[in-house]
Amino acid sequence: MSREVVRLLLPFAAPAPERKGKVTRELTLATIFSITESEKEKGGGLILKRPPEKILFISEVCYPFWMYPLRNRVLLFEGFGILKHEIPFDILPDTRVFQKEMEVSSERLETYLAFLNHNLNYFRGFLGSGKKQVEGLVTDPSFIEDFILYLESARRVRDVIPDRVVLIPRIDVNRVEEIVKGVHEFTKTLEADERSLRNIIRALTSKTQKHINALMLGSERIQRRTEKEIERARKRLEKKVDVLKRIYNEKVLKACKVVKERIQKLQEEKSDLEARKERLKAYIDRCMSEIFTCKTRRDEERLKYWETERESSKMEINKIKKRLKELDAEIKEAEVLRDLEVSRLRSEYDAEIGEADAEVRRIEAIRDSEIKANEEIIKTLKDLTFKIVSQINSLIDSRRPRPTDILKMSVPMAKRKLTLVYVPFFLACYKRGPKRRYTVFPPSLVGSYGVSAKFKGALGAQRVRMILRERSRPISALINKFIDIVEAEPLLEERIRSACLKSNILRMRRTRKMILKGLSKLSTEGWINDEELEELREALTKPRT
Repeated sequence: MSREVVRLLLPFAAPAPERKGKVTRELTLATIFSITESEKEKGGGLILKRPPEKILFISEVCYPFWMYPLRNRVLLFEGFGILKHEIPFDILPDTRVFQKEMEVSSERLETYLAFLNHNLNYFRGFLGSGKKQVEGLVTDPSFIEDFILYLESARRVRDVIPDRVVLIPRIDVNRVEEIVKGVHEFTKTLEADERSLRNIIRALTSKTQKHINALMLGSERIQRRTEKEIERARKRLEKKVDVLKRIYNEKVLKACKVVKERIQKLQEEKSDLEARKERLKAYIDRCMSEIFTCKTRRDEERLKYWETERESSKMEINKIKKRLKELDAEIKEAEVLRDLEVSRLRSEYDAEIGEADAEVRRIEAIRDSEIKANEEIIKTLKDLTFKIVSQINSLIDSRRPRPTDILKMSVPMAKRKLTLVYVPFFLACYKRGPKRRYTVFPPSLVGSYGVSAKFKGALGAQRVRMILRERSRPISALINKFIDIVEAEPLLEERIRSACLKSNILRMRRTRKMILKGLSKLSTEGWINDEELEELREALTKPRT
């Protein structure tokens, strides 16, 4: 082999939790032999006589597992590729096409916006899904859990393992490394895809920000340019306003002067009339006094005169009051006309100022329109980029598998070297004529003879089967699948049968002695009675053809 491989051998049997005594090699071989012998089919038949089955061999077989170191973990492979782990994966849209189009379209704002709009849904979903098959990889959590516990009882082997058939794995070192390399390349592809997506996010964000910065800089330039134009326009406006204000003030003063002169004349007339009214009131008071005197003197002529004077004064006062009211109305009318004229002049002034200010407003409107257009483009850039980036992030988050998921397929165990682990099982072969039948004994736990076994004592030699309990259902299922493959492939069956015949525990003197010793132990523990013990000893000592 091109690299150093550590070899470990697991025990076939281990004591069950309730068993206090050790499980010896002798007891294990005797148990397997007893069960195999008890399950051998007898001959018979009323019409067609069938000969009894013969035990062709009972052999211990070592099934290979690879433990490949990977980042303080190991990948567990079974050596014949019976198990095949499928890794479902999602197919991404072609990032290279997107990147190329982005690079070509990103220089000018117009083409970049068209690119974003055109590719808004480019990363909306996956193009499809696929499956990568990893030959021999063990990922079943129950299998791995049982295997790790089982591994605690392993021992390292450096030489040939005697009395056993050591299966040569179809998945050899080179194939394991090839598979791991494929997994590694697949992981690198996933990581590269994720990097590519994240690079696109960075590139999109960068290019969008570049255009946003250019637009913001453009808005700043527009603002500065407009401020200069407005400043020049305002200077022109100030000069014009000064002229208009002077003209306006002159017109207002003139209008107010005319009205003021008119009101002043009316006020003078009003003052004269008020004075005349007061004099008349005083004269009326005198008339009343004279009338009283005349009445006292009984001067009829003078009485009539003063009464006439009094009445005449009263009439004049009434005329004065009427004229005063007319003067008040005229003053008020003059004031209203003055205010209307001032208001009219003010409106004319404001209109002319407004016309003069129109250029500033036009410059400001153009500035606001251009800046608003830039802001809308910036918002569009942000929205489109955000939607595409969100879709890419969604692909990254939901894509199967993630690179870390590949690591989860491994076993949390630190190993420095590639390790070949042998899991033993016993394979028994029965023969009747040209036909052969196989029985498998997967790794087992050895129990103690208790109430349950005694209660089923009527089963005779069959109760010895109760001493063995399946150690791991997933491992047993794999070994049984392997035997199904062996039976389906004649060349493989021939090769394994030939090896098992050589390591047949019923033909080797040393293992036969161990079986005999183990049978005595079974009898002592109560698994078989004396009669069954003798029958098994006799069956063991019969010559094998």
